[in-house]
Amino acid sequence: MATNVLAVDVYPLDMSKGRYDISKSWEGSHIYIPGSSFKKELKDISNNQPMPVVVFMHGGGGIGPHDIGWAKFLSSNGYVVVLPDSFSIPNRVPNSDPTKKIANLRVVPVNLLRPVEAEFALSQLKLLKWADPNNLFLMGHSEGANASTYIKNLGYSGLIISSNLCHHGFHITEDIPILAISFEEDTFLPNPLNFHCANRWDTYYPADSQNTESRKISRISPRKNATQVILKGKGHSTYDNSIAKESVLSFLKKNSK
Repeated sequence: MATNVLAVDVYPLDMSKGRYDISKSWEGSHIYIPGSSFKKELKDISNNQPMPVVVFMHGGGGIGPHDIGWAKFLSSNGYVVVLPDSFSIPNRVPNSDPTKKIANLRVVPVNLLRPVEAEFALSQLKLLKWADPNNLFLMGHSEGANASTYIKNLGYSGLIISSNLCHHGFHITEDIPILAISFEEDTFLPNPLNFHCANRWDTYYPADSQNTESRKISRISPRKNATQVILKGKGHSTYDNSIAKESVLSFLKKNSK
């Protein structure tokens, strides 16, 4: 099953990228299960017993040690962790340059692409016996956290944002719990105004817009189940921080059914 997204939907001046086959990110998923520290593939999972699942959306550099660290940590605590691989999508190129600390090169419509990857992963998990439909969580780091900020309520039990400033706010409905984790000073994302996700709990902007007041949409009901954790010091990778780990586990346990 292929799901295509037009690149030009978000960046109308970029006519060269064609369509992105979202299903490939799901097919290329890395999976970590409780009781094993080794990467699995979808075909390797044969358990028919429903288990809680965390869909982890990697950052702009692809699935790396930071993402795998989180996956192993969460799986060791009883969660199946599924990491869709955005770079398994044909024609998918990096949209950031860590060496120059450029978070958005504007060559890939990540604000549209990453949430659709997460939506497709959710639709597929709902078809699998080993995925507990009542305990499906979405976690994203850096660019991958765009999936959490732009996704609408399709069945995830909670959202976790790691190192993303959430400039465009949240499109998810007010009843879905959110945990946002960021550093006082992010070493990759410029943040001169000390801006954090908590500044956008109750407003959002269309995915294709700039953050202008004329495009801002305010929620009718305030968001009540949202928590911002600000880690001391400088950083971007959250996995090595004990407070981040404790916060994520506490959030998952609190919101599991």
